[in-house]
Amino acid sequence: MSLSELFEKLAEGGDTIPVSKVRDLLEDAGLMESIVKEALKVMDPDRSKTVTAEEFVAVKEMDTSIVENALRGNLVIPKWDEFCKDMDELFEEVEKNTGGLPAQYIPQLARQDPNWFGVCVQTVDGQLYERGDVDMRFTVQSCSKPITYAVAETLYGIDHVKKHVGHEPSGEAFNAFVLDKNNLPHNPMINAGAMMAASLVRPELEPADRFDYIIGIWKRLAGGCHIGFDNATFLSEQRTADRNFALGYFMKNAGAFDTNVKTSADLQLNLDYYFSCCSILATCRNMASVAATLANGGVNPVTLDLIFSQETVRNTLSLMFSCGMYDYSGEFMYSIGIPAKSGVAGCVIGVVPNVMGVSVWSPPLDAQGNSVRGVDFFTRLTQRYSFHVFDPHQENPEKKWPVQSRSKAEHVANVSAMCAAAAGNDVGLLRRLYLAGVPVNIEDYDHRTPMHLAASEGKVEALEWLLSMDADHAVKDRRGNTPLDDARDAKHDAVVAILEKL
Repeated sequence: MSLSELFEKLAEGGDTIPVSKVRDLLEDAGLMESIVKEALKVMDPDRSKTVTAEEFVAVKEMDTSIVENALRGNLVIPKWDEFCKDMDELFEEVEKNTGGLPAQYIPQLARQDPNWFGVCVQTVDGQLYERGDVDMRFTVQSCSKPITYAVAETLYGIDHVKKHVGHEPSGEAFNAFVLDKNNLPHNPMINAGAMMAASLVRPELEPADRFDYIIGIWKRLAGGCHIGFDNATFLSEQRTADRNFALGYFMKNAGAFDTNVKTSADLQLNLDYYFSCCSILATCRNMASVAATLANGGVNPVTLDLIFSQETVRNTLSLMFSCGMYDYSGEFMYSIGIPAKSGVAGCVIGVVPNVMGVSVWSPPLDAQGNSVRGVDFFTRLTQRYSFHVFDPHQENPEKKWPVQSRSKAEHVANVSAMCAAAAGNDVGLLRRLYLAGVPVNIEDYDHRTPMHLAASEGKVEALEWLLSMDADHAVKDRRGNTPLDDARDAKHDAVVAILEKL
């Protein structure tokens, strides 16, 4: 159904529809309050409390396709009210689990109320479920490790990072004195590997600027929300870090660090940076946004900010899947089957790729250092839904699959929109479609891509943007023509000059 047809249906023969009806539609779809407010501002700029057909269709001009998809009922979890009822049931079941104790080795963590409990889910389409203590601030602790690794890989590339930290489960405790056969920490999800990854993040900066840099990344992951820092926890981390200091010297002696760690003073600076990352303050809602960004291939679902490449996200999720839950990682992978990371402040984040990110926070921990309620919630979640990576999804009669199947019709619409944007030199629309998940190399029935359209129409700006997104410039259509062939046939010399250099 087009937006115009939807307007006519909602207006029921009239010329306008009430703003309240649009608001109800968007809220029932699960959209975040900030998105709903922005959509209403676009549709009703003069606050007349009614929306005309022209204003209703103007939602297409927003920098996100989330609102348009919501109005059309085309979000990743379409039956949102049913999904939220299930989440409420899981929350109430898990809330009864009073096992475990808050972490005792850091005074600030030991003083956390064991009754605190929050759950937040954010989908890749910006739908939001939250229940409980979702606004309470806590230190992210080891939930910082996958982000620190992703930042290091983004800055220096996988080949450089692999010279300093491995990708294998260690088979030992998370703080064990053990290196792999190359004298490197086994993976960046254990303490030694996380310290190594932290040492690779902007070591050339002054400590204050270096911390500002990582806080900036976290703020982007959280959709622009405030991210804090707990100095008391940081100081406690320093005072109780004998084993971490010993691990640092152990790796320094083995020659595992990069050239920026040569002296004891260098080691101290980098360990302080690692402690600072662990002492970042966030909420359950913030952490759901972080997880949803990973679920969305490195693009924040709400702001459409491209933070990590798809390759970096894939690598990070692989490490979370195999190594993210301390000494329980193997069992979590086997029984629950989604990439996850826990921290001793009680947070567990889980990622269902291309669907949603989940954050659970409850301070009491089990013997492995994972949140008791966190593990319980994810266990029940994958018992009810086919979110285990090896579940058969729709074909599993014993579990639900809430995700809307992407149809052939949607593919055709994406091809049409992407190719039309390329032919029309609309770089803004190309970018929005790309951030919404439409591949730059998408093909129509004739195997023609946006590159073909931009080249045949002589649209230089669109062509250059597509190339910057690694579009295939040598792709052939059904007749064997490349974009360069099309540009030559149409005598678009500027395009020919660009393509001939590749």
